Amino acid sequence: MKNVVKILMLVTFSVVFFAFKPIKADEPKVVIIDIVNNLDTEKETSVVDKLMDKIAELDKNNVKVLMWKELTQDKTQDPVAILSQVNPDYVLTVSFKNASATKDNITAVVSKTNLQKNQSILLATDIAKSLESENIENKGIFETESKYPQDNNVPAVFLSVEVKNEPSVDDELASKLINVIETVNVKDLEAIEPSEEAQDTIEKPESGIEVSQKAQEIKNKVQQKQTSFKQQASGI
Repeated sequence: MKNVVKILMLVTFSVVFFAFKPIKADEPKVVIIDIVNNLDTEKETSVVDKLMDKIAELDKNNVKVLMWKELTQDKTQDPVAILSQVNPDYVLTVSFKNASATKDNITAVVSKTNLQKNQSILLATDIAKSLESENIENKGIFETESKYPQDNNVPAVFLSVEVKNEPSVDDELASKLINVIETVNVKDLEAIEPSEEAQDTIEKPESGIEVSQKAQEIKNKVQQKQTSFKQQASGI
């Protein structure tokens, strides 16, 4: 009888304990953003300003956005260690420049040596498709070489964005970028292998020697980014 009472007391205690134990909410997604502003005039920085304003307004319970330049202000810290400590869901570098084409356009680039290349390809595909519209041309996904940890150690996409500085399109582009940051979840892609369709969208060197003109242009853009921020990667 005593044993029965003890068991009943234990069951009652367990029910009460778990009933009042707070349920831990899901941790917010962590995204590292690196914005590279290569626009020519102050007026044309409006799209960058709009994006930054929208990032500040994001619900931090759903997504935590960290700026790469702020994380790497201390030049004594190893970027690889920073990435390991933060453990972001992904890194998105957004490089803005003036458009020479007839309308705004985006190009997604993935590092050939990314440790999570499959996820990065899927991420790039998802981002590019999410941004394209009648006003924003999706010029495709390309591979290039990058020595930077933020391009290689976690799922990462370098997004080249060319803008015409049309206010309505700037609004659309900023809103679409924010939607990407809020909704794209790499963890949902972890068990997926890039489809043949996704692989076919990626420009690669022809015959292992000649690189297509577009891929070379994107490589040059990445190299310009590397030069601009080489102090951040000193010693790497």
